[in-house]
Amino acid sequence: MMRFLTCLLLCFVMNSALIANELTRVDEDGLITIIPPEVPEAFRNPSTSEFEADFRRRYNLLLNSWTRNEDGSWNRVDQRRFFESEKWSYPHAMLHVLAGNVEGGMRVLQLPDQPQNPRDHDHTLGIDLWAAFTLKGQVRKFFQFRHLMEAEYRERMTRAIDLWTQSHPRHTPHPIYERYNPREQGWGPNRFGNRQLDGRRTDNLFAMSTAAVYLFAEYSGNEETRQRAKSEILGYVWALYNIGHGEWDSTAYHHHVFAPYLGLYDFAQDPEVRMAAKLALDHFSTAIALKSHRTTFAGASKRDYHPTSIQGGEAMRVFWMYFGGPDEIMQREHTQLFVMASGYRPPPAVLALANREIDLPVEIRATKPTYENWHEGRSDRPRNFETLMLGRTYTAGSVVSPGPDGDLHPFRIVFDRGETATNTLTINSEPFMQRKHAGDQVAQRENVMVWLRETKERPFRFLLAEGGAWEQKDGVWFLEGDDTWFALRLLNLGDLVETPLDQREARRFPNMVSWLAEPGEGPVTGFALEIGERGDFDSFEAFVRAVHAADGLVPDAENVNRFSYTSTDGRVLTVERNTENDLPIIHEDGVLRDWDDPAEWALWRTMGDREPVISLGWKEGDLDVRAGGHHFQARFRLEDFAGTEVRREDLERERNLRLNRESGFENLEMKD
Repeated sequence: MMRFLTCLLLCFVMNSALIANELTRVDEDGLITIIPPEVPEAFRNPSTSEFEADFRRRYNLLLNSWTRNEDGSWNRVDQRRFFESEKWSYPHAMLHVLAGNVEGGMRVLQLPDQPQNPRDHDHTLGIDLWAAFTLKGQVRKFFQFRHLMEAEYRERMTRAIDLWTQSHPRHTPHPIYERYNPREQGWGPNRFGNRQLDGRRTDNLFAMSTAAVYLFAEYSGNEETRQRAKSEILGYVWALYNIGHGEWDSTAYHHHVFAPYLGLYDFAQDPEVRMAAKLALDHFSTAIALKSHRTTFAGASKRDYHPTSIQGGEAMRVFWMYFGGPDEIMQREHTQLFVMASGYRPPPAVLALANREIDLPVEIRATKPTYENWHEGRSDRPRNFETLMLGRTYTAGSVVSPGPDGDLHPFRIVFDRGETATNTLTINSEPFMQRKHAGDQVAQRENVMVWLRETKERPFRFLLAEGGAWEQKDGVWFLEGDDTWFALRLLNLGDLVETPLDQREARRFPNMVSWLAEPGEGPVTGFALEIGERGDFDSFEAFVRAVHAADGLVPDAENVNRFSYTSTDGRVLTVERNTENDLPIIHEDGVLRDWDDPAEWALWRTMGDREPVISLGWKEGDLDVRAGGHHFQARFRLEDFAGTEVRREDLERERNLRLNRESGFENLEMKD
């Protein structure tokens, strides 16, 4: 730590201009303080001096890690510039500027962009305003670091964004290529010449491009383009609060949709857009707080490419900056730059939720929309139904949907290990752990899960990120954590067998162990899993005795697809494999779960007879979070409109809503 502080003090001496550059200052304790863009009080969530001190300490650790060699010298600034490679180089250069290497960082930020084809950016004076990941960096580079640019570059970039936003670039042909060319490959303008930016509609790319169009149009005074981009932004945030996030809780992309809204929050001048950005950020923060167990990702997720990752992909590396956790789990991700440079802070209730400052255990049920929810009819009803159990020592989550999902990880449990660490139990049927396979049907009620599927030549894999051994006791398999215990009853499966990881996984995750259970010959295969923890049982041995004393998993005498599980406390979960779609037929203590009941469609709801931790109704727009003695409320409305008609792809399909330029929604309310 002393060497770290000495480096920072030397940095201060060598770069005294930092005090005057409007970005940072170095305090007497030797730590850098980043000065974020000024945001009016009405748009800020409450914060505390304790939170700010911890937040500053964490970003100082990251700044040092990103920019310094072991001897304290500056490391080399990333200079990748081809296509969207600025997704790495721009944040790295801005991290260098904030850390004190102003000259080195600004030099890279002003290097010529490297197009895929020589004339791709001629119409924007050589400035890359095409690739979405580049636009994500261009926004903060221009609005927060513009005063450090050389005059010629600043003037050229200013002129480029004015030219680019004369009309909405998503709906304006490229001047060189002019139309879509199906013979070309890749994502550049040579293929998509019918537009002037990367128009792919994944949530994160759409956020990057739309935020850039809006902010640059607002700065340039191109009002028609600004209004159309505003419509897109309001329509997107309406969807968040009414039907949900299509790219929901993605371990790979949640932070990439978060960062562009940080830019809107920091730099938009229109108060409606700034408030919409804040509401989006509050929603995104709430979603990830629910899944954060000791800053490890728990539960199901869309667009999940890291099912075996200890922290659940890059998203938690970014939200670690807000939620905290041991410094030992700190890992780098370029999007951390956008968090540390922004003035946004999550609501205190959301921070408390992330740190489980609530009465535990509690069950939360949620729904998620069809991914491409902007298409006609896709907002009629939810697609995914999720259950999340927040225990004292674990968080367990699963999801069901009518059919398969190619990039959805359906089942993940995170449980305590030691004083601050975690272990992760990930379960899926093979192949491809990050896929919701056709025929897989999971029923979860609090701490009990029953997974059924038609028997196929497809084993189940049980992955433990930090090791662990299953042990069979009188026909039931048990896993003993520190204070979290698992009882597994296999259905038409062979014994669990520890199997080696492939070489790549073994190198990346040296502590991980994998167990396989091969299918048998019966018509249905699967398992029942019950989780016990200290607080409900005095010891692991007491949990084992209770499991053996309960009825466990019992097949129905008349229906080969129907099974009942009686838990250690007498609750009965009856599950029938649905042969028409993948939504299982579930009875909880004899009461049917009706997937067509609007009560089941709530985006978030707290189960049980208790004060709600979180609620957000289907197409109601009222978010309510209570944790740590804090109460956060946010409301989003689009009604009673007159004026410019909103484009159909920007808002709900079955209602012909209109955008009011003056007020698109009611202000949020905060109680603290």
